[in-house]
Amino acid sequence: MALAFGILLHAGIEAYHRARAAGLDFDSAVVSALRAVIEKDDFRRPGEPLWNLLPVEADILEMKAADALDDEADGIDLRNSKIRTRYHLCRALVWYFDNYRQDALRVVSLSDGTAAVEHSFRVPIGEHLSDGTPLLLSGHYDKLVDFNDQLFITDVKSTKSITMQWRQGWDLSHQMTGYTVGGKIGLSKPVQGVFIDAVCLQVGGVQFGRFVTTRSESQLREYIRMLKYVADQAEMWFTTGYYPQNTAACMFCQFKEVCRQPPEFRAGTLRTHFKQAVAWNPLAIR
Repeated sequence: MALAFGILLHAGIEAYHRARAAGLDFDSAVVSALRAVIEKDDFRRPGEPLWNLLPVEADILEMKAADALDDEADGIDLRNSKIRTRYHLCRALVWYFDNYRQDALRVVSLSDGTAAVEHSFRVPIGEHLSDGTPLLLSGHYDKLVDFNDQLFITDVKSTKSITMQWRQGWDLSHQMTGYTVGGKIGLSKPVQGVFIDAVCLQVGGVQFGRFVTTRSESQLREYIRMLKYVADQAEMWFTTGYYPQNTAACMFCQFKEVCRQPPEFRAGTLRTHFKQAVAWNPLAIR
């Protein structure tokens, strides 16, 4: 549910900025954004709207009643659902657009006149695998904006509270460092950092916050060194056919039941209980 909510939130913001870049007025762009949200397909079920995964108020009341009857319920799904209904999504989008209607961050237009939103990038980082294959950094950022004649990337993040700890966490985020590396290498005018647009979801309202996170040149070089190290590890695992478990990351993993099985039973468990999806290609343009 949280994934669906986040995807739809970004889809609405993308549709709004594309509509504005195409010349639509504010109100028409908002309508276009809401229509895009309602019509967006579930990436796992083509032809079925992702919108259907979000609950309505009646669903919350039903979940609340079931939660009250279950002595072992932890309430986590209920708490997350109460702020991620269809109503809360539409309200967050409309209020976001209104809050940044006169935005100091101007979305950059690409050479074809379209807005630089939900844009894919892939850049060489100057490192190679053992066979000489060049390493590419690929990613997908929310928006490329101009602020005081300097370029920045912006990323929208939804949260339940905008705390100092939450804000500082983005200073160590590999995602934001990767955006900065991609923006410095892949653009004719390098980006200066990443603006985080925080959307704080609450039952009774929405709060917004904005702050910037930057990286020094030495931090970017350190990040590229880390990428090379991780790629070398992945190459070794691929070559040997042995992929060591990282049990520190198991808590919320949906494959826990597979790894709990003896090695000889895992393939059968995967075939029986899981459906193989289309392989993810990080170089594919979304």
